[in-house]
Amino acid sequence: MEKKVKPIVPGKVKFISMFDKIDNEQSYISKLKFSNFKLNWTIENFELICKSVKLIESPRFPADNANNVQWFIQLEPTELKNGNTEKFRISLKSTDGGEKHVNVKIVFYNSFEKVEVFVSSSLRSDRNLSWLINGSEFYHSFGDLIPKNVLVTCELSVFDSGKSIPIKNELIDFPKSNNLIDNIENLYNDKDFKDVIFRIGRKKYTAHKNILTSRSPVFALMFKNKKKEEFTSIVKINDIRPTVFENILRFIYTDKIQNFNKISLELYIAAEKYQLEKLKTICINNFNKNLSPENVLKILHFADMKSITKLKDICIERLNTDLKSVQATKEFSEFIQKYPHLIEEFNKIIESVDSEMIVDDENNQQLGLKFRV
Repeated sequence: MEKKVKPIVPGKVKFISMFDKIDNEQSYISKLKFSNFKLNWTIENFELICKSVKLIESPRFPADNANNVQWFIQLEPTELKNGNTEKFRISLKSTDGGEKHVNVKIVFYNSFEKVEVFVSSSLRSDRNLSWLINGSEFYHSFGDLIPKNVLVTCELSVFDSGKSIPIKNELIDFPKSNNLIDNIENLYNDKDFKDVIFRIGRKKYTAHKNILTSRSPVFALMFKNKKKEEFTSIVKINDIRPTVFENILRFIYTDKIQNFNKISLELYIAAEKYQLEKLKTICINNFNKNLSPENVLKILHFADMKSITKLKDICIERLNTDLKSVQATKEFSEFIQKYPHLIEEFNKIIESVDSEMIVDDENNQQLGLKFRV
């Protein structure tokens, strides 16, 4: 016999707490954002228009349509006279036709006194905002005397968005100057308290040992055995160009790189030397992002030399895709002679996917499926 399972009744299930303390608590407040507009529209010869015009529209508002949408009032009049049961329609329209939620009040004035008020009862969709009043009722609203000119106003609130923001528990906000990351970045250009000088050719660069040692294990080992009484150290570096070393220092202080593409290969080598793993990853991703027929051979050789397997595989795939373009470069024939093992590896991949490639050698002879070196 099938066992019946009792349904869960809301409010009958007891909550069992699985913790004895709150690790994190956050409170939020939701706020609604509105854009507010107003239109003042004077209609001359109002009685004549009601007798003879089937449709009349107000000017668009607001004049500055920064959000690519404007609004207007559309009137479908009927003659204003006693006993006329035909409907006078008042509508709010938008220029983009999209659905928005609005709150609106439209007022007709007779000699600057309110005659008739049309309002949305709540936050409504603008597609459904129309009001109807028959000609006789509207006539009596004007006191049985239609003025020559009628003022129509429209007050409009348009719902833009809802936003939830955290409620701050602190009595006052922390000042921006206390931001640790900003302070470290500012130290890059601050000459005070720098206690090490790097000489690269004729260039000099100063830095703070504590910051260097906190970011690079190599710098930490370099300064570990320095005597405490030595206030300033001079370090000579011969295997890195000044521009590259300057970017290394900038990255250590700011996590940012300038003029990346011009020095990317050298920057990776320097990042490898100083064990800056994040910078190495940035370099690899940049190689991949900027791979092209013009540089694929250079990046392929570099990836092979540094054993960056994923980058190497991507380079070989790109070489396969752009082979005709690569062949047109002057580096192509030199590459075949210098790095035959990479060509053999490329050929194996081509064979494994049964690709049909024909590569011309220097004498423009057909070589079949493979490169021949």
